[in-house]
Amino acid sequence: HFPSSIFIYIHLYSPPIFTYIHLYSPIFTYIHLYSPIFTYIQLYSPIFTYIHLYSPIIHQLFTYIHLYSPIFTYIHLYSTIFTNIHLYSPIFTNYSPIIHQLFTNYSSIFTYI
Repeated sequence: HFPSSIFIYIHLYSPPIFTYIHLYSPIFTYIHLYSPIFTYIQLYSPIFTYIHLYSPIIHQLFTYIHLYSPIFTYIHLYSTIFTNIHLYSPIFTNYSPIIHQLFTNYSSIFTYI
């Protein structure tokens, strides 16, 4: 014979259980709504595998960049020189025939010597 006590338990515990389910049902709605995210994660998981595979290379690259960073600092520091050269370049352009003539004249002197 089926024990009636089970029905008493069901009767006692069913309201709280169903109330909880009702209260937390939005969680299930969210899970349903955001489930495509999980599909994407599954689809793009090979990207993470690649990242894992190539991470030593990436690490190496950043090590090199770190090691050679002083070069970039120098380039930055000496860039003003290039700016100055650029600024004063018209002088060289304008006076180049004179400068050329001077060197030609002096070179002939060196030829004599």
